[in-house]
Amino acid sequence: MSVNKKLVQTARELRLKRGLSQNFLVDDAALSTIAQAAIPENAETPIIEIGAGAGFLTHYLVASGHPVTAIEIDDRMIPVLKEAYGQAPNFRLIHQNVLHVDLLSLFPQTGVIVGNIPYHLTGPILFLIAGEMNQPDFPLRQKLENVVLMVQKEVGDRLTARPGASAYSQLTVQVQFWFETQRVLIVPRNAFYPSPAVDSMVVSLRPRQAPPIAVQDLAFFSRLVKEGFVHRRKTLMNSLKMRGVASELQLKAAFAEAGIPTNARAQEMSIPQFGALTDVLLAQR
Repeated sequence: MSVNKKLVQTARELRLKRGLSQNFLVDDAALSTIAQAAIPENAETPIIEIGAGAGFLTHYLVASGHPVTAIEIDDRMIPVLKEAYGQAPNFRLIHQNVLHVDLLSLFPQTGVIVGNIPYHLTGPILFLIAGEMNQPDFPLRQKLENVVLMVQKEVGDRLTARPGASAYSQLTVQVQFWFETQRVLIVPRNAFYPSPAVDSMVVSLRPRQAPPIAVQDLAFFSRLVKEGFVHRRKTLMNSLKMRGVASELQLKAAFAEAGIPTNARAQEMSIPQFGALTDVLLAQR
């Protein structure tokens, strides 16, 4: 199955808006791979597409037979999408900014979110979908089977990083606390029209049934992670001391009890290690 050539021609004729980060993925192999990663097994499971654009990925999603709701903000894309898919019984279009859409209301039970998201809105969209780390009962997260997003490669590296990697960051811990993350594929810039200045990565975020470690106080855990990454080149102990999380004496005792080397840096810490340190520091209070 290949992308409708008429869609490609239509996209080339449109004056794209730089402010909306419009770079259309037109590579069939990449589109097919993204669709395969996103389309769920149950034929009744709904799919929400963020930023449908001219409908390149939509082509594959609608063809799957699943109920598809496409969200698109650009006025000029709406007639293109309606012409291509308006007659499909499994297609619905929402003409709105995704940040203003009640995504939870679109899932009667569980569902999947997929999209080539605007890169300048990656952070807000991620937390619209995933919630904050200290929100254990975030409603939308509990309705998701899978989230498949195309992001800048640099962001994808952070989302999928493991402890010790240079890309391992506060964002890594925030997302991986509630989601299992996996790289689906790297998408080079020449796979888009027009070509962006960076390569992209497609990542899969699958909600965990439970976080890697249960912590007594998620708010304090979240603060410890945030403060720990403020001074990445310093040891975690020094960072936490400088940020006023605890005194040097308290930190030395806590690191020893949690079995964490005093020279460890935040990017070397696993989520369970952050959790263990959180609970020890709480017990000192």
